[in-house]
Amino acid sequence: MTRPHRRRFGAAVPLLALATALVMHPGDGARADSLTGKLEKVENGGSRVVIGGKAIAVSGARTNVCIGGICDQGRDKLKAGMTCAAEIVDRAGTLEARRLSCK
Repeated sequence: MTRPHRRRFGAAVPLLALATALVMHPGDGARADSLTGKLEKVENGGSRVVIGGKAIAVSGARTNVCIGGICDQGRDKLKAGMTCAAEIVDRAGTLEARRLSCK
């Protein structure tokens, strides 16, 4: 008897791992939009920022923060007035940054 996941993927794939990946990162396959402007407001230690009137969530795990060309900075280093470019996705109705590059 052939198992359905082996027919579909050609190899044994742990279904629990596949299901977990789909549940934990549902927006990762979404198309990213770009947004550029000044940081108008920084809230909760950088977990929420406002660029161009749009509130954007900044994840500690899923967002890559670059400041002055140095990446993997902490979001707590974000300050109001910085000029930033953001790649954003819609995750369950909330805009979230995948990458945030600031000067």
